[in-house]
Amino acid sequence: MALVDPEQRPVRRRDPSAARVDLGTYGSWRPITDSPHGSPPPNVCHDCGRDTTPYDQDGEPVDGSWEWYIVADDVWRAATGSDDHITRLCIGCLEERLGRRLAPLDFPAVPVNSPSLLDTDRLRDRRDQKRHPS
Repeated sequence: MALVDPEQRPVRRRDPSAARVDLGTYGSWRPITDSPHGSPPPNVCHDCGRDTTPYDQDGEPVDGSWEWYIVADDVWRAATGSDDHITRLCIGCLEERLGRRLAPLDFPAVPVNSPSLLDTDRLRDRRDQKRHPS
């Protein structure tokens, strides 16, 4: 079910009766029936397994817990190389791969990068810092 939050960003609610795993780039989903922990998170970091878009028990997005963003293509390629199977990284793992802290200029001006109550402090800190003229 697609909803829109106050910041006009699409919000997906998980069906708690069906466990799913996001297969990434092609937007395909497949049911998982043998998960020992119930429904696995659909948007996990490739490196650490952190849920980047957590929901509570009622299927509501958890404020201050999301790392849903887009970085510039060259930044993503520098972190992932030619591995098209890596579709999600939390901010910490992306910075670890890059060997540096993200900066506001790494985030293009697209709607998904608009500030939201869902964003983690870490994402807000990297994306929304004041840009100093060079």
